[in-house]
Amino acid sequence: MCNFIFNLTNKLLFSVVLTAFLFSATPCLSDDNSNEPFGAVILDLTIKGGMGGEQTIRELLKIDPDVKAILSSGYFNDPVMADFHKYGFVGAMAKPYEKKNLKEALEKIFL
Repeated sequence: MCNFIFNLTNKLLFSVVLTAFLFSATPCLSDDNSNEPFGAVILDLTIKGGMGGEQTIRELLKIDPDVKAILSSGYFNDPVMADFHKYGFVGAMAKPYEKKNLKEALEKIFL
């Protein structure tokens, strides 16, 4: 799934940084190359053996209350997906999604 998102976002001309576990891989919400904050993050609701999107967004909001996070999940009937704004997400995408879905979600943030 990471490669799929990486390839699609690059085709949409977005700069992408992939990480499997946000807090173990990067201590802050910035791109290591530019020291600029990320424009958005895409979080999976469920991470086997790791911190899922619901827990991650709580931690991210402590670091940056203005973080723009999109929730991604195959569990479209999960309460977090249904009411993503309540949890601090700016958008949600049900899997499987296509280039069009990803583009629309990112355009809502950046345009």
